[in-house]
Amino acid sequence: MTAKPNILILLSDQHRADVMAHSGNPDVHTPHFDRMAAEGFCFSNTLSCHPLCAPFRATLQTGKYPFTHGVTFNDETIDYTLPNLAGHFRNQNYATAFFGKGHWDRKTKPGYLKPEERLNWEHWVGWNNGHEDYDMPTFDENDNPWLTEEPMAERPGHDQWGEFKHEYANLFAPGVQTSLLKDWVESLEPSKAWIAQVNWGPPHNISNIKGFKDPETLALSKKINKELQLGLSDVHFESYTAWLTTFPQHLVSPMVPQHFLDLYDVDSIQVPENVPPAYHRLVQYQLKGYYAQVTALDDLTGRILAWLKETGRDKNTIVMYSSDHGDFLGSHANEAVVNRNGSGIRGKGSAHACNTRVPMILWGPEYIQSGGSTQTPLGTVDLLPTLCGLAGFNCDPSMPGKNLADWGLHGKGCPDNPLLLTMRGWRGIYDGRHMYTLKKSGEGLRPFQLFDFEQDPLNLHNRIADPACETLRLHLHQLLLTKMEGLSDPAVSEN
Repeated sequence: MTAKPNILILLSDQHRADVMAHSGNPDVHTPHFDRMAAEGFCFSNTLSCHPLCAPFRATLQTGKYPFTHGVTFNDETIDYTLPNLAGHFRNQNYATAFFGKGHWDRKTKPGYLKPEERLNWEHWVGWNNGHEDYDMPTFDENDNPWLTEEPMAERPGHDQWGEFKHEYANLFAPGVQTSLLKDWVESLEPSKAWIAQVNWGPPHNISNIKGFKDPETLALSKKINKELQLGLSDVHFESYTAWLTTFPQHLVSPMVPQHFLDLYDVDSIQVPENVPPAYHRLVQYQLKGYYAQVTALDDLTGRILAWLKETGRDKNTIVMYSSDHGDFLGSHANEAVVNRNGSGIRGKGSAHACNTRVPMILWGPEYIQSGGSTQTPLGTVDLLPTLCGLAGFNCDPSMPGKNLADWGLHGKGCPDNPLLLTMRGWRGIYDGRHMYTLKKSGEGLRPFQLFDFEQDPLNLHNRIADPACETLRLHLHQLLLTKMEGLSDPAVSEN
């Protein structure tokens, strides 16, 4: 046993908090996540405070808000001079490793990240972006060297990668990453403490550019749409984004091992009340694929926990499972917008519970309280200081987030932690129950949403103009402004 606990971060992409059996979803199969929660500790009120891939990931790595680290959208680059997660652990003599999608650089397409762009992660088997969950090259300088050495103009197109033979062709990427994690850990000296981050791509929709460019795949999609009465029109097949975010990709392309899809009967899947009736059949098929992806990750998590126990590493390892944000999956879809723009079924970026609420489970038999949970809000800026706290050290005291490790380690801690949400175009405050947002309009920020996540978990009732909520609205408005001012949020000048 090492003197310090090993830390394993399992991070999925676009996993809603309500898509877990132990969260009350009767349709999804998550036996290993459920066991992990029963044996570990749940932060049941965890929010992605920047519900978009790159802003969240940059905040996880730096512990800073987007207006500090520079990534407020998916097309910006992190401030590489800031202290970072792996750097803090390297200072504590931890070995560090990263597997999967980084996405903290403006290079929005998948591609190689140079050593100086890896934020202190030493062992690196990752890439910048992308969701080719099969045939995904590793982009390591020791593997697929043509991707790192050839000029960009001479590299194969994004849609051609599947044609190139490499070590992991035709394999499910999360499974490959799990195997690579085990190989790396087992290569270390037993006394060496380590931290690893495994960024799985699912349940995010796949980046099926190759499928969209294939006339046969597109024609088959249109045929299936009619046969299954999914309700999509021509506009949904005219652009890559529209097709990708509306048509259920598992019907035409590999995205998850088939036996996970076979677990789900479309007709038995319940559709949330906040999905417009026009999209219920379509969303049932979307949920079939989404649930299958979640169950695939659940299976891999079970394998990891079993491996840790079999090798005795469970006695000195803490595992964290979470996600960067949720997914609309048809919730709050505006029919006029969907029909006009061709998209709007899958996505993220709003303050709705389906986008902001994410799972957060800690597991570690020798460290983590068994069967506990807390409703104390945990936000994205809290992750870095909390991870450091779990390892037994404090990071930079100037970090804006809170170290909530005592909850997982001792079953008690800070009871109050209002969360600031920051996205390009809006700001929000979450007090543990109510979500209040301001949206940029003209030259300033204007009141936009007020939801009660406890009484109205599907966010069916925006009470921003409800006279009965005026006192609450004013309180939250002042709480939000005070938080923004205290953090020198540049958007405060827009109010």
